[in-house]
Amino acid sequence: MRIHSIRTKVVVPFILWLFVLLLLMGGITVGIFRHQESKRIDRLMSIPQTIFAAGFEHYLEQIKQVTGADVVVFDNTDGVIDTTIPDVPSQQVAESVRVSEARRYLFHEGKSRVAWDVECAGVAYKAIHYPLDRTGRIWTYLLNRTESVKAQRQLIAILSGILMGGILLGALIGHVIAGTVTGPVAQLVEATRQVAAGDLDQRSQVRTQDEIGQLATAFNQMTEQLQASRKALVEAERFSTAGRMSAAFAHEIRNPLSSIRMLIQLLEKHVPTESEKYVQAVLEEVERLNVIVDGMLDFARPTELQFEPTDVPQVTDQVIQFMEANLKHHRIEVQRDYQDCTLIQADPAKLKQVFMNLMLNAMQAMPEGGSLHVSIQSEAQGICIQFQDSGIGMTEEQQQLLFEPFFTTKEHGTGLGLTNALRIVEQHGGTIEIESELGVGTTVSVQLPVTAVHSDTNRTNAEHLCCDGT
Repeated sequence: MRIHSIRTKVVVPFILWLFVLLLLMGGITVGIFRHQESKRIDRLMSIPQTIFAAGFEHYLEQIKQVTGADVVVFDNTDGVIDTTIPDVPSQQVAESVRVSEARRYLFHEGKSRVAWDVECAGVAYKAIHYPLDRTGRIWTYLLNRTESVKAQRQLIAILSGILMGGILLGALIGHVIAGTVTGPVAQLVEATRQVAAGDLDQRSQVRTQDEIGQLATAFNQMTEQLQASRKALVEAERFSTAGRMSAAFAHEIRNPLSSIRMLIQLLEKHVPTESEKYVQAVLEEVERLNVIVDGMLDFARPTELQFEPTDVPQVTDQVIQFMEANLKHHRIEVQRDYQDCTLIQADPAKLKQVFMNLMLNAMQAMPEGGSLHVSIQSEAQGICIQFQDSGIGMTEEQQQLLFEPFFTTKEHGTGLGLTNALRIVEQHGGTIEIESELGVGTTVSVQLPVTAVHSDTNRTNAEHLCCDGT
């Protein structure tokens, strides 16, 4: 299929319109010029008409001096009676001015006068024929048109130049105007081709605020949504694959672990006292492996949330109280800063799992002790819970991989804690954002949507819990 560019569709009609306009203006100008010339001839012709009416047809030289035109008087046989044109044969004059043709119009068709452009003896004239009397005589008035023709030709040349210049100028203007349209469109078409080839990072530049600018904006939004959809599909497939693997591993590991724990518990009764610590160490490792298996099962088969009106500060306090002994042991000081918050529809047990995971990560990031600041604030769109530690921090590369399944920076971690936490928060319609600086610490922000259920619980700001220990 033949493709016609927008530039052609804009420039060609514009040039044609300008050509017609200039041609019309030229025609009007030439018409006005000829009309003025005709009026001038009429004014000049009134003088010889008066003279001939008075019977002074033999004063041709005086007429020529007064009007500046040549005069020829013909008899009824087209012979020249008198003329102001010297040294030109009578027959040549009669043929040049077409007197026979004029006679037919004047005496047979009853015309009062006839006129046409002629050339006599190499000179251009305007020949105007009048009946002199009823005997068939004709007097012909010859107005020298040399200057008029020259002026008319100059006018036509000027108009032609204007026409050609106008066409070129119109082409240039049309090209510029079309460029303002085709430039952004061409860029948008190229961006579309890049996106169709799979480059979803491609964006179209929004250069104008008109319809094309709106089209570019809509294209960018569509591309962003397509990119987000593809990313979501890839992540869903990756999580699905990881989930199936986790479920398979968990089932293969759980059964031997149960048997090992049972056998160790049976052996515990028959080992010497000095060897009991080794048995206890094995049992602890089995329990740790069992916790890992439970995490893998949670990742593989996420349970359905049980929503109910939930007091987020209260849930947070319960997690802190549960971990108080462990926090003291690691010499971590916890500071709480809660604002009055509304109740939200949430699953308290799952939120506890998320907050406990985030606090465990913070605790493990501070092996030499430190501070953990927990704040809860109401926002326009919901509630924000922040966990800010003074730990070792993370690099940019580590931050980009935090929510990837099985990625961990810990020596004994599974890499599923943050992945499960993110999924739980997203099931609540919320988000998790992490900001970290190496050697300074990490801030984790959990944002959850709020509902119309209000809390009557009043809390004091800046509650302070100091956990001291060895």
